[in-house]
Amino acid sequence: MALLVVVAWPQPGTAGYSEAQAAVAAGDLPVAYAACVEAAEDGDADCENVLGWLALQDQEFGGPEAARRWFARAAERGHARATANLAFVWARGLGGPADVGRAASLYRSAQTAALVQVQPEQPARSEPQQEVPDDRLTVARYRGAYAELLRLRVLQGLRSGASDFYVSGAELQQAETVLGALASVVADRGTDTAEIRASVEKEQALMLRLLGRHANAFDPAVRADAEKALRRILAVREP
Repeated sequence: MALLVVVAWPQPGTAGYSEAQAAVAAGDLPVAYAACVEAAEDGDADCENVLGWLALQDQEFGGPEAARRWFARAAERGHARATANLAFVWARGLGGPADVGRAASLYRSAQTAALVQVQPEQPARSEPQQEVPDDRLTVARYRGAYAELLRLRVLQGLRSGASDFYVSGAELQQAETVLGALASVVADRGTDTAEIRASVEKEQALMLRLLGRHANAFDPAVRADAEKALRRILAVREP
C-alpha cells in the first residue's frame, strides 16, 4: 500500500537513475525499480535513494524495512536526501523502531550534507545557516505533517460528496486546524512556514499526481491509509 512521503529527487546522475525518473513520471514504478536496482546494488547512492522511495510506495518493492536499509546505505555515502529520508523513517517508526532523537540527529546531518553538496566553495558562515531554528525536529514534523495534509486534500477532492469517501470534509478540517496551530509554533521560532510549504509542494508534485489513479473506483486500502495519515497529523500537536 502506498506510503507517499516527502522525498525530493536528487539531480540526474547515472543513466539508470534518469531512466527511473522517467518511469516514475509515467507512473510505471516496476520499470523505475528495474532501472535502478543494479546500480543501487553496485553502490550508486542516487539509485539507493530511489529504491528506498519505491519501497515505501509498495510492499512489492520491499516495504518499509527495505526502505530503511536503502536509505541507510545511501546516507553512509553522504547522500543528503537519503539521510533526510532515513530521518523520516526513524521519526515515524517505519520499517523498525521509532527514535526521534536519532531522527533529529539525522536531519541535522542531512542539512549539513546538503549545504556541502550545493555550496562546496562557500566559506563557513558565523551566522546561523539559513532560517533553521534550534528545534529542527519541530520543523521536520511540520514538513512531514504538511506533506500528509497535501495527500488528504487530494484524496478528499477525488471522492468529495461520495458515500465511500477517502477523506471526509470534517476529517480534512480537523487536519487543517492542527496544521494551522503547528504552523504558528514554527513561525514563532523564526522559520518561514510559506517557504517550507512551497518546498514540500514541489517535492510532492509527482506523488500527488500518482494519486489520481484512485479517482474512479473506491479502494478500501487507500481509505485505511488516509486514516493513518490523519492520525499522523494529529500526533504532531504541540503539548
